[in-house]
Amino acid sequence: MKYSFAAKTDLGLKRKVNEDSFYADKKLGLFMVLDGIGGHQAGEVASKLGVNAIKESVTRNLKSKKPKIIGEYNQNLSLEANILRDSFILANKIIYEAARSKAEYYGMGTTAASLLVGSKSVAIAHVGDSRIYLIRNNSIERLTEDHSLVMEQLKRGIINEEEAEKSDMKNIITRALGADENINPTVDELIPLQDDLFLISSDGLTDLVSDEEIFEIVWENQDSLEGTCQALIDKANERGGKDNITTVLIKFHSKPNKVLKWFYFLTSGFRSIHL
Repeated sequence: MKYSFAAKTDLGLKRKVNEDSFYADKKLGLFMVLDGIGGHQAGEVASKLGVNAIKESVTRNLKSKKPKIIGEYNQNLSLEANILRDSFILANKIIYEAARSKAEYYGMGTTAASLLVGSKSVAIAHVGDSRIYLIRNNSIERLTEDHSLVMEQLKRGIINEEEAEKSDMKNIITRALGADENINPTVDELIPLQDDLFLISSDGLTDLVSDEEIFEIVWENQDSLEGTCQALIDKANERGGKDNITTVLIKFHSKPNKVLKWFYFLTSGFRSIHL
């Protein structure tokens, strides 16, 4: 599968430290955004630990003839999706232990949203409220569901979408790498089509720019992925830039294998596995 990418991060207008971390590696096929949580710059430490742990775990297992998967191998997922899930579990353990190694690290954690390009499909995984979007056929779709208190209230009918957008508890997340001893990442898998565009972003973007506005910015700047990343960041800063802002874009160019495309269509195409 042929694709191109661009990635940018920005401090924003209010923060003194950038606690976002990202990774984009076409050779490995791995892309991710992590948004750290914790005082005394511990959030920055957590997000960097997470990036390194996920990268090293994915690299090791992709190169190994016998990948070492923590726990039971999920037969409903591709090898790449199992490897990505496994990397989140390992990263959680590393950050959880680090958070208990120093007083200034106590309570630190990080969101994570990652995409791994496989030989036949794209695997995505996330915890927290960093998001992954798919822009396809002149529409935008949110592929991830925030692990947040407001999302739980919305799903239970306690609040509506308008109230959710204005809620003071909007940024209280219910899952993060390092927050608990065990983690349940949400893992999804799909077949990319020609001209599909994936966006991975931290909430520094999505708290200030709506999904519809994101689509409009992408559409207006579609000739340049780097330009699109910058335009998204600029819009968030125009709205106040209250947080760090990170954007990663991956655009697919090659046509999918027809046999493979029909196989995934007949088996639902989009498979969402909540572990």
